[in-house]
Amino acid sequence: MLADGTVPVEDDKGIKPTAVTLKFTATYEDFLDILRDIESSLRLIEVSSISFEPGDSAQYEYTVKLKTFWLKQ
Repeated sequence: MLADGTVPVEDDKGIKPTAVTLKFTATYEDFLDILRDIESSLRLIEVSSISFEPGDSAQYEYTVKLKTFWLKQ
């Protein structure tokens, strides 16, 4: 079991997930740019959760939990 409570899954083709947590401070506009970059990535990425807290002035502290997948060879 992974730290986020999920169970790693491997199918018969050897596809395995990897959990990634990003923590950063940014403006809302910069956060949207990051999400667009994730969305346009050629790598298969699943956004599991997004949370944020107010920071200094127009900045927010974001936490984005992702899963990316790779092929075991």
